[in-house]
Amino acid sequence: MSETRHRSYLKIIWKLTRAEHGIMYALAVVVGAALVGVRITDLRIILFGCITAILLEAGTFALNDYYDYEVDKKNNRLDRPLVTGEITLHEVLIISASLIAFGMFFALFLTLPCTILAYLSAILGIIYDIRLKETGIGGNVYISLTMAVPFIFGGLLVKPEVIDPILIILASIAFFIGFGREVMKGIVDIEGDAIRDVSTIARKWGILRAKQVSTGLYLLGVSISPLPFILNLNTSYYMNLAYLIPLLVTDLILVYVGFRLIAADSVGVNRLRSLTLVALLIGLVAFLTGAIIRVPLKF
Repeated sequence: MSETRHRSYLKIIWKLTRAEHGIMYALAVVVGAALVGVRITDLRIILFGCITAILLEAGTFALNDYYDYEVDKKNNRLDRPLVTGEITLHEVLIISASLIAFGMFFALFLTLPCTILAYLSAILGIIYDIRLKETGIGGNVYISLTMAVPFIFGGLLVKPEVIDPILIILASIAFFIGFGREVMKGIVDIEGDAIRDVSTIARKWGILRAKQVSTGLYLLGVSISPLPFILNLNTSYYMNLAYLIPLLVTDLILVYVGFRLIAADSVGVNRLRSLTLVALLIGLVAFLTGAIIRVPLKF
Protein backbone atom coordinates (compact mmCIF):
# COMPACT_ATOMS: atom_id res chain seq x y z
CA MET A 1 0.00 0.00 0.00
CA SER A 2 1.47 3.39 -1.02
CA GLU A 3 1.91 6.17 1.51
CA THR A 4 -0.94 8.16 -0.09
CA ARG A 5 -3.33 5.19 0.05
CA HIS A 6 -2.18 4.45 3.60
CA ARG A 7 -3.03 7.99 4.70
CA SER A 8 -6.35 7.81 2.89
CA TYR A 9 -7.27 4.57 4.64
CA LEU A 10 -6.32 6.02 8.03
CA LYS A 11 -8.62 8.97 7.30
CA ILE A 12 -11.43 6.52 6.49
CA ILE A 13 -10.83 4.66 9.77
CA TRP A 14 -10.84 7.98 11.65
CA LYS A 15 -14.23 8.89 10.16
CA LEU A 16 -15.61 5.40 10.73
CA THR A 17 -14.65 5.32 14.40
CA ARG A 18 -15.17 9.04 15.09
CA ALA A 19 -11.75 8.93 16.73
CA GLU A 20 -12.09 12.50 18.03
CA HIS A 21 -14.67 11.15 20.48
CA GLY A 22 -12.20 8.53 21.66
CA ILE A 23 -9.62 11.22 22.31
CA MET A 24 -12.20 13.16 24.30
CA TYR A 25 -13.00 10.05 26.33
CA ALA A 26 -9.29 9.52 27.00
CA LEU A 27 -8.92 13.13 28.17
CA ALA A 28 -11.90 12.63 30.47
CA VAL A 29 -10.12 9.59 31.94
CA VAL A 30 -7.03 11.75 32.56
CA VAL A 31 -9.19 14.42 34.22
CA GLY A 32 -10.80 11.85 36.50
CA ALA A 33 -7.41 10.44 37.49
CA ALA A 34 -5.88 13.88 38.03
CA LEU A 35 -8.68 14.98 40.34
CA VAL A 36 -8.20 12.12 42.79
CA GLY A 37 -4.41 12.48 42.84
CA VAL A 38 -1.91 10.93 40.45
CA ARG A 39 1.47 9.46 41.35
CA ILE A 40 4.29 8.54 39.00
CA THR A 41 3.51 4.88 39.61
CA ASP A 42 -0.03 5.44 38.30
CA LEU A 43 1.05 6.56 34.81
CA ARG A 44 1.13 3.08 33.26
CA ILE A 45 -2.36 2.16 34.42
CA ILE A 46 -3.69 5.55 33.28
CA LEU A 47 -2.15 4.96 29.85
CA PHE A 48 -3.79 1.53 29.64
CA GLY A 49 -7.06 3.09 30.78
CA CYS A 50 -6.90 5.68 27.99
CA ILE A 51 -6.08 3.01 25.41
CA THR A 52 -9.02 0.92 26.63
CA ALA A 53 -11.40 3.90 26.36
CA ILE A 54 -10.20 4.78 22.86
CA LEU A 55 -10.40 1.22 21.52
CA LEU A 56 -13.84 0.47 22.95
CA GLU A 57 -15.20 3.79 21.68
CA ALA A 58 -13.76 3.18 18.22
CA GLY A 59 -15.05 -0.39 18.02
CA THR A 60 -18.60 0.38 19.11
CA PHE A 61 -18.83 3.46 16.86
CA ALA A 62 -17.71 1.37 13.88
CA LEU A 63 -20.26 -1.31 14.75
CA ASN A 64 -22.91 1.38 14.96
CA ASP A 65 -22.20 2.34 11.34
CA TYR A 66 -22.53 -1.32 10.35
CA TYR A 67 -26.04 -1.61 11.79
CA ASP A 68 -27.03 1.93 10.76
CA TYR A 69 -26.01 1.53 7.11
CA GLU A 70 -29.52 1.77 5.66
CA VAL A 71 -30.47 4.58 8.03
CA ASP A 72 -27.37 6.58 7.14
CA LYS A 73 -28.07 6.11 3.42
CA LYS A 74 -31.59 7.44 3.93
CA ASN A 75 -30.22 10.42 5.87
CA ASN A 76 -27.62 11.01 3.12
CA ARG A 77 -24.80 10.85 5.67
CA LEU A 78 -21.90 11.54 3.33
CA ASP A 79 -19.62 11.76 6.36
CA ARG A 80 -20.03 7.99 6.79
CA PRO A 81 -17.45 5.93 4.83
CA LEU A 82 -19.92 3.09 4.36
CA VAL A 83 -22.42 5.40 2.67
CA THR A 84 -19.79 6.82 0.31
CA GLY A 85 -18.47 3.35 -0.53
CA GLU A 86 -14.99 4.00 0.85
CA ILE A 87 -15.15 0.84 2.94
CA THR A 88 -17.20 -2.37 2.86
CA LEU A 89 -19.57 -3.84 5.43
CA HIS A 90 -17.26 -6.85 5.82
CA GLU A 91 -14.26 -4.62 6.56
CA VAL A 92 -16.24 -2.61 9.09
CA LEU A 93 -17.31 -5.74 10.93
CA ILE A 94 -13.72 -7.01 11.14
CA ILE A 95 -12.39 -3.62 12.27
CA SER A 96 -15.10 -3.26 14.90
CA ALA A 97 -14.61 -6.75 16.34
CA SER A 98 -10.83 -6.31 16.45
CA LEU A 99 -10.98 -2.94 18.20
CA ILE A 100 -13.47 -4.15 20.82
CA ALA A 101 -11.40 -7.29 21.45
CA PHE A 102 -8.19 -5.31 21.93
CA GLY A 103 -10.00 -2.86 24.20
CA MET A 104 -11.23 -5.71 26.39
CA PHE A 105 -7.69 -7.16 26.43
CA PHE A 106 -6.14 -3.91 27.72
CA ALA A 107 -8.92 -3.66 30.31
CA LEU A 108 -7.52 -6.81 31.97
CA PHE A 109 -4.53 -4.77 33.19
CA LEU A 110 -6.66 -2.22 35.05
CA THR A 111 -8.09 -2.16 38.56
CA LEU A 112 -10.95 -4.61 39.08
CA PRO A 113 -13.72 -1.94 39.13
CA CYS A 114 -12.36 -0.49 35.87
CA THR A 115 -12.11 -3.92 34.23
CA ILE A 116 -15.74 -4.61 35.15
CA LEU A 117 -16.80 -1.14 33.96
CA ALA A 118 -14.95 -1.58 30.66
CA TYR A 119 -16.52 -4.98 30.00
CA LEU A 120 -19.98 -3.69 30.86
CA SER A 121 -19.43 -0.73 28.54
CA ALA A 122 -18.35 -3.02 25.71
CA ILE A 123 -21.33 -5.34 26.15
CA LEU A 124 -23.81 -2.47 26.41
CA GLY A 125 -22.20 -0.83 23.37
CA ILE A 126 -22.80 -3.94 21.29
CA ILE A 127 -26.37 -4.26 22.61
CA TYR A 128 -26.94 -0.58 21.78
CA ASP A 129 -25.76 -0.99 18.20
CA ILE A 130 -27.84 -4.12 17.63
CA ARG A 131 -31.04 -3.29 19.49
CA LEU A 132 -30.97 -0.68 22.27
CA LYS A 133 -30.74 2.25 19.87
CA GLU A 134 -34.21 1.43 18.56
CA THR A 135 -35.71 2.16 21.98
CA GLY A 136 -34.92 5.83 21.45
CA ILE A 137 -34.68 7.23 24.97
CA GLY A 138 -32.93 4.10 26.24
CA GLY A 139 -30.32 4.54 23.53
CA ASN A 140 -30.00 8.23 24.35
CA VAL A 141 -29.36 7.38 27.99
CA TYR A 142 -26.68 4.87 27.03
CA ILE A 143 -24.77 7.32 24.81
CA SER A 144 -25.02 9.99 27.51
CA LEU A 145 -23.57 7.54 30.03
CA THR A 146 -20.63 6.84 27.73
CA MET A 147 -19.81 10.55 27.95
CA ALA A 148 -20.14 10.59 31.74
CA VAL A 149 -18.50 7.33 32.78
CA PRO A 150 -14.90 8.14 31.65
CA PHE A 151 -14.52 10.66 34.49
CA ILE A 152 -15.49 8.06 37.08
CA PHE A 153 -13.44 5.45 35.23
CA GLY A 154 -10.36 7.66 35.50
CA GLY A 155 -10.83 8.15 39.22
CA LEU A 156 -11.25 4.42 39.79
CA LEU A 157 -7.99 3.76 37.97
CA VAL A 158 -6.12 5.55 40.75
CA LYS A 159 -8.43 5.06 43.73
CA PRO A 160 -10.58 1.97 43.08
CA GLU A 161 -12.03 1.93 46.58
CA VAL A 162 -14.15 5.11 46.34
CA ILE A 163 -15.87 7.44 43.85
CA ASP A 164 -15.05 11.06 44.66
CA PRO A 165 -18.10 13.42 44.74
CA ILE A 166 -16.42 15.82 42.28
CA LEU A 167 -16.36 13.03 39.70
CA ILE A 168 -20.10 12.52 40.11
CA ILE A 169 -20.68 16.22 39.47
CA LEU A 170 -18.50 16.25 36.34
CA ALA A 171 -20.13 13.05 35.12
CA SER A 172 -23.58 14.59 35.66
CA ILE A 173 -22.67 17.68 33.63
CA ALA A 174 -21.40 15.49 30.77
CA PHE A 175 -24.48 13.27 31.00
CA PHE A 176 -27.04 16.06 30.67
CA ILE A 177 -25.21 17.78 27.83
CA GLY A 178 -24.71 14.46 26.07
CA PHE A 179 -28.40 13.66 26.50
CA GLY A 180 -29.30 17.01 24.95
CA ARG A 181 -27.08 16.26 21.93
CA GLU A 182 -28.68 12.85 21.47
CA VAL A 183 -32.20 14.30 21.52
CA MET A 184 -31.05 16.81 18.88
CA LYS A 185 -29.67 13.96 16.79
CA GLY A 186 -33.13 12.41 16.82
CA ILE A 187 -34.47 15.58 15.22
CA VAL A 188 -31.83 15.56 12.47
CA ASP A 189 -32.23 11.84 11.75
CA ILE A 190 -36.01 11.66 12.02
CA GLU A 191 -36.58 10.31 8.48
CA GLY A 192 -33.79 7.74 8.59
CA ASP A 193 -34.78 6.59 12.08
CA ALA A 194 -38.13 5.52 10.66
CA ILE A 195 -36.33 2.70 8.80
CA ARG A 196 -35.26 1.03 12.06
CA ASP A 197 -38.37 2.32 13.84
CA VAL A 198 -36.22 4.17 16.38
CA SER A 199 -38.55 5.60 19.03
CA THR A 200 -36.83 8.95 19.55
CA ILE A 201 -38.50 11.83 21.34
CA ALA A 202 -38.80 13.61 17.99
CA ARG A 203 -40.67 10.68 16.43
CA LYS A 204 -42.88 9.90 19.44
CA TRP A 205 -43.79 13.36 20.68
CA GLY A 206 -42.84 15.68 17.85
CA ILE A 207 -39.94 17.90 16.86
CA LEU A 208 -41.02 20.85 19.00
CA ARG A 209 -41.14 18.72 22.15
CA ALA A 210 -37.71 17.27 21.30
CA LYS A 211 -36.32 20.79 20.95
CA GLN A 212 -37.78 21.76 24.32
CA VAL A 213 -36.35 18.68 26.02
CA SER A 214 -32.94 19.25 24.47
CA THR A 215 -32.90 22.90 25.56
CA GLY A 216 -33.93 21.89 29.09
CA LEU A 217 -31.11 19.35 29.30
CA TYR A 218 -28.53 21.89 28.16
CA LEU A 219 -29.74 24.41 30.72
CA LEU A 220 -29.67 21.72 33.43
CA GLY A 221 -26.06 20.90 32.58
CA VAL A 222 -25.17 24.60 32.59
CA SER A 223 -26.89 25.16 35.95
CA ILE A 224 -24.78 22.57 37.79
CA SER A 225 -21.49 23.34 36.01
CA PRO A 226 -20.47 26.10 38.48
CA LEU A 227 -20.79 23.76 41.50
CA PRO A 228 -17.13 22.61 41.45
CA PHE A 229 -16.08 26.28 41.44
CA ILE A 230 -18.46 27.31 44.22
CA LEU A 231 -18.37 24.30 46.54
CA ASN A 232 -15.29 23.60 48.62
CA LEU A 233 -14.89 19.88 47.88
CA ASN A 234 -11.13 19.88 48.48
CA THR A 235 -10.43 19.96 44.75
CA SER A 236 -8.43 22.32 42.56
CA TYR A 237 -11.66 23.59 40.96
CA TYR A 238 -12.68 25.59 44.04
CA MET A 239 -12.44 29.33 43.24
CA ASN A 240 -10.13 28.47 40.34
CA LEU A 241 -10.20 30.81 37.34
CA ALA A 242 -8.48 28.15 35.21
CA TYR A 243 -11.74 26.22 35.47
CA LEU A 244 -14.20 29.12 35.48
CA ILE A 245 -13.07 31.03 32.37
CA PRO A 246 -13.28 28.23 29.77
CA LEU A 247 -16.40 26.97 31.56
CA LEU A 248 -18.15 30.29 30.97
CA VAL A 249 -17.40 30.02 27.25
CA THR A 250 -18.90 26.53 27.21
CA ASP A 251 -22.00 27.61 29.09
CA LEU A 252 -22.56 30.63 26.86
CA ILE A 253 -22.41 28.43 23.76
CA LEU A 254 -24.89 25.95 25.23
CA VAL A 255 -27.30 28.68 26.31
CA TYR A 256 -27.08 30.18 22.82
CA VAL A 257 -27.77 26.78 21.24
CA GLY A 258 -30.69 26.16 23.58
CA PHE A 259 -32.47 29.38 22.73
CA ARG A 260 -31.74 29.26 18.99
CA LEU A 261 -32.84 25.64 18.77
CA ILE A 262 -36.58 26.25 19.20
CA ALA A 263 -36.92 28.23 15.97
CA ALA A 264 -34.30 26.35 13.92
CA ASP A 265 -35.12 24.27 10.83
CA SER A 266 -33.53 20.84 10.25
CA VAL A 267 -30.38 22.31 8.70
CA GLY A 268 -30.11 24.79 11.56
CA VAL A 269 -30.50 22.02 14.14
CA ASN A 270 -27.63 20.10 12.56
CA ARG A 271 -25.40 23.17 12.64
CA LEU A 272 -26.31 23.91 16.24
CA ARG A 273 -25.54 20.31 17.18
CA SER A 274 -22.09 20.69 15.62
CA LEU A 275 -21.64 23.78 17.78
CA THR A 276 -22.38 21.76 20.90
CA LEU A 277 -19.39 19.55 20.07
CA VAL A 278 -17.23 22.69 20.20
CA ALA A 279 -18.80 23.47 23.58
CA LEU A 280 -17.96 19.96 24.80
CA LEU A 281 -14.34 20.35 23.73
CA ILE A 282 -14.02 23.69 25.53
CA GLY A 283 -15.76 22.20 28.55
CA LEU A 284 -13.25 19.38 28.56
CA VAL A 285 -10.49 22.00 28.49
CA ALA A 286 -12.13 23.61 31.53
CA PHE A 287 -12.16 20.27 33.37
CA LEU A 288 -8.53 19.60 32.40
CA THR A 289 -7.04 23.03 33.13
CA GLY A 290 -9.00 23.24 36.37
CA ALA A 291 -7.54 19.91 37.43
CA ILE A 292 -3.88 20.71 36.70
CA ILE A 293 -3.60 24.52 36.93
CA ARG A 294 -4.40 26.67 39.95
CA VAL A 295 -5.34 30.34 39.34
CA PRO A 296 -7.19 31.34 42.53
CA LEU A 297 -9.86 34.02 42.48
CA LYS A 298 -8.90 36.77 44.92
CA PHE A 299 -11.24 39.37 46.31
